[in-house]
Amino acid sequence: MKNGKICKSPINGVGAVTRNKDDRNAPACQLVGQIINQFAPEIDIKDGSLKVLGVSSAERLPEAPEIPPIVDAVPGFDVSNWSIILAPAGTPREIVNKLHAELKTVMAAPDVQDQLAKIGMIPIVSPTPEELESFVSSEVTRWGRIVQQAGIAGAH
Repeated sequence: MKNGKICKSPINGVGAVTRNKDDRNAPACQLVGQIINQFAPEIDIKDGSLKVLGVSSAERLPEAPEIPPIVDAVPGFDVSNWSIILAPAGTPREIVNKLHAELKTVMAAPDVQDQLAKIGMIPIVSPTPEELESFVSSEVTRWGRIVQQAGIAGAH
C-alpha cells in the first residue's frame, strides 16, 4: 500500500516474498492463497507477517475462514480456478459416463478431499458431463468478454 491505496508491487516470484516477508520496507503485495499453498507452503499466512486481503472465490476457504472473500467488498467478484478432465471429441457417451462415475468416486475419497483442501482448492461434487459442457461454455463467454473489454492483444 502506498498512501492508503493499493498499488502494483511486482515481485520476482514467491521466493522473493519468502525472503522479504519480515522486511517492513519490502513492497506491499497481494498474494493469492492458491499460489502460496501450491508453490510456497513454507509461507505461513497465519503467523501474521503477511496480511491476506481476501480470497478470490465467492466463498471463504474452509481452511482459512477468517479471510473474507473479495466479493464482500467487490460485488460480483468471483475468480476461482477450476480443473476438469476431458476425453477426446467423439468418445462414446458410455465411456464418458463410466469415466465420470469413476472420477466422482476418487474425488469423493476423504484423503483426496483433504489433499485438495491443503492446496487451497474447494472440492465440489462433480457435475454431470452435460453440466460441465455448459459451464465451460459460460466461462469462455465470460472471460472472452473480459478480454475484449480489457483490449488485450489478439482479442477480436
